[in-house]
Parts: sequence; C-alpha cells; structure tokens
Amino acid sequence: MLPRTIGALLGLGLISHTAMAQPSQNGTGDIGTRLFGSTYAYENLNTMNSSAVIGLADNSQMYFTVYNNLPMTFMTNGIEQMRITGSGAIGIGTTAPAYMLHVNGTVGGTSTWAVASDARLKKNIRPITGAIDLVERLRGVHYQWRPVAEREVGKDLRLPLGEPQIGFIAQEVEAVVPEAVAVPNPGSGDVYGLMTAKLMPILVEAMKEQQAEIRQLRATLADLQLASAKSLPKNATQ
Repeated sequence: MLPRTIGALLGLGLISHTAMAQPSQNGTGDIGTRLFGSTYAYENLNTMNSSAVIGLADNSQMYFTVYNNLPMTFMTNGIEQMRITGSGAIGIGTTAPAYMLHVNGTVGGTSTWAVASDARLKKNIRPITGAIDLVERLRGVHYQWRPVAEREVGKDLRLPLGEPQIGFIAQEVEAVVPEAVAVPNPGSGDVYGLMTAKLMPILVEAMKEQQAEIRQLRATLADLQLASAKSLPKNATQ
C-alpha cells in the first residue's frame, strides 16, 4: 500500500493518521524514522547491523531499546561510564559485567543491602555444625592492593591504591567455606570474588558453640569445687 498523506501527517500502510512520521538521516548512512502521536513518540534508528528505539509511551513511560543482543552504553565526555548488556547485566565502570549489577569502584548508601531470606523460599535447611573449626581455619589479613603494572588479572579494576585494607583471601576461604566465594570461569580472566555476608552465619554459630563450651566448663568447675569442699575435713573448713 502506498503512503497516504493528510496535511503534515504521513501514514505508511495506514488508512487513518494519528501520528506524524519524519524520516531522518544522521549523515553516516544510517536511516531513522521519528513518529509523533497523541499518546506516544519515538525515534527508530536503523543501521546495517542493529536497530535502536528511543520513545515515550502514554505520555508517562520513557523507554530505550536496543536490538540484536547489542549492549546499550552511556557515555560522558566521550568515555563510557555504564552499559547494559544484551542479557540485562548492568556494568558501571566496566564494559564486561560479571554480575547482574557490577560496579567497578566504590559504592555507598544510607542503609544496608537487603537480600531475599524468606523461609518459604528455602528447602533442605540444615544446621551449621563444627563452626568453631571453620573459624579457626579462616585467616584474616592486612594487605594493600597491587598497582596495575603488578597485576596478572583485573587490570581494569579501580582499586584504592596505597590504602591499608583488612579482609580475607578468596582462594583461602574457598578451601573452608566455598559457598562464600564467587569462582571465575576457567580461562575467563575474571577475578575471584568474596561474599563476606555468607560468613556471618558461621561466626554466629561459632559463638554459640563457644558459649556452650564455656557453660559446660563452668558447670564442671562448680561440680569440682563442690566435690572438693565435701572431701575436706570439717575442721579444715573452719
């Protein structure tokens, strides 16, 4: 069907016209189409390899869409600062996010990070045992981050150089509590990650085990003191 025009409106394959279509070109051979209507507006940029859409729907919802599994990148001063990959992972300060939200740098806030912990979502729940032994096998260390020139991996990481740090070594923790370590895929060049929050249940159970031992020792000591007092001659206690 040929385009139909009524005044300034252009309808492509349409009988009625509720939007204005405006072809555009960015000077590099990429062709786009801008549509403006009473409840929506969008610009569609088509290239030989991809298509992107920026639009406003229902006068309330702004949307950005990239097709062909390509990332959406955000730049300032010509430098990429953030990207959303085709799978939906968000990288801030990194072009290759390894997690759904990957921040290469420091983050902050005014409250703690909340994670799902509903009993209705969990199964195969078992108590943690031998927690004291696990804690004794962990090693806390002081350290500093290596500068880029000294690193074999993670050369793109924005680490606070020269500042004293305290924590664990992920590879050492993996041997004790593997659930707390994010292990990179072999050959990926990614770095080990540590989820320190997963160590807290072990610390809690270790303290409880230690307190149980202390109570038992106190009870044993009280029994020994009582038995010793009963075995002494009466005149020895006067």
